[in-house]
Amino acid sequence: MTKNQKLTTVQMVATKKLQLIWNAKRKELGLTQEKVAMLCQWNTQSAFSAYLLGRVSLNTEAVLRLSKILEVHPTEIMPELSRLLPSSDLEIAIQQEKVPHKEKNMEDLDFNNIRKELASELVIDYEEIASQHTEKNKRSTELVLANAELAFQSIEKQKRADELDIANEELNF
Repeated sequence: MTKNQKLTTVQMVATKKLQLIWNAKRKELGLTQEKVAMLCQWNTQSAFSAYLLGRVSLNTEAVLRLSKILEVHPTEIMPELSRLLPSSDLEIAIQQEKVPHKEKNMEDLDFNNIRKELASELVIDYEEIASQHTEKNKRSTELVLANAELAFQSIEKQKRADELDIANEELNF
């Protein structure tokens, strides 16, 4: 992903879910961004921060690593993974990595409230994007009109200059 590229809606949802899970579980699990980066075998804390803040889109490998550390099922962060692996295969993959999957932790997270919060945040994001789009369209229209006015003024100026040239030529004869 390039530096200025925006996340897709699906990527934004995964980022929001990661943020919610991170905020709900980091204290309970005694995690810092530095610890997560170390456990994920990333060079610096900024790698995790980039995922957490949506500067870089989450990929399957990152989600699998983070889900183990945050002790959640990978589909809780990125539901699209359920299409890649059946749920039972994901559970086997988690068990093979010997990461405990605590049902209590899953119950502690009220995913209905998380979903509602995520939905309300997305509505706000969409409304903001829509208003920005409307403002950009309005500004674009203003700029097109201003450009047309400048072009008209330029034509008028050139017409006056041509008239002056003709008048000067007549005076010089």
